[in-house]
Amino acid sequence: MSPTVSTITFYLMNAEQACQRDIAIKLFLQWGGVLPTTPEVVVRYVLKRQREVSSHQLAVDIAAVSRWHIEHQQPDPTQAKIVSKLLRHGRPPDD
Repeated sequence: MSPTVSTITFYLMNAEQACQRDIAIKLFLQWGGVLPTTPEVVVRYVLKRQREVSSHQLAVDIAAVSRWHIEHQQPDPTQAKIVSKLLRHGRPPDD
């Protein structure tokens, strides 16, 4: 039985997303990030990257860092209040 077009498309999309995550993690590490990381490091990374890439690419980058932490059973720094406020408002919170 041969795979259907939708099955092939599903696997191709998953492979593409995995490749995007790998590239995003590589860029994070080249920037000077470490894994596992902290919310403060994520904030510094976001502040730098938001001047260089689209909001979509920034979301891909942050999702990759989040996924890495989840897959390695580490606390997810992207869920910290300071990171979510930064992503929502485009600048660090005042409080």
